[in-house]
Amino acid sequence: MDQNASGNKGSRSFIHTGASSLLVIFVLVVLATFAAGTLSTAHTDYTMAEDLSERKSEYYEAANTAEQIVSSIDTALASAFTSSENETAYFDAAAQAISLINDSAEIALTMDSPKEVSFSLPIADRQNLEVSLTILYPGNTSQNGEQSNDVFYRITKWTAVSASDWEGDDTVSIFDPAISLAG
Repeated sequence: MDQNASGNKGSRSFIHTGASSLLVIFVLVVLATFAAGTLSTAHTDYTMAEDLSERKSEYYEAANTAEQIVSSIDTALASAFTSSENETAYFDAAAQAISLINDSAEIALTMDSPKEVSFSLPIADRQNLEVSLTILYPGNTSQNGEQSNDVFYRITKWTAVSASDWEGDDTVSIFDPAISLAG
């Protein structure tokens, strides 16, 4: 009877030790899985943050260049205003001053009409910053009924746009009869 009782004790303690070891191994595997998932997520977030930072830097470089061009246009319009006697002479002088900026700038300024100026700057390979200005005559009432005392222009467009057309692939090949008949 002693042998039988001691034999049961030995197998019982082995089962309890084995179950606790399996539980510890299971917990370690679960923790390792969570750690791998966390590491993968952290790497993805880091890569995305780097890409976003690069895109923002490229946008702000283009925006700074656009602000310098707009500043040059503002200076040219102020000069045109001080040298002109009336509204018609102002718009003629403004067109001539803006054409001088266009000749010296690396960016092509387009006079859409005597009162519209626009230009586009590359942000990155896939985007452009498009800017449009409406030239105003200082002292006149604008279209909104507001007085434009010493305002020479109004920004009508300052937008980042795609530089290429989007070509989506909306075809999904679910069933190919040639493959199913050959197999």
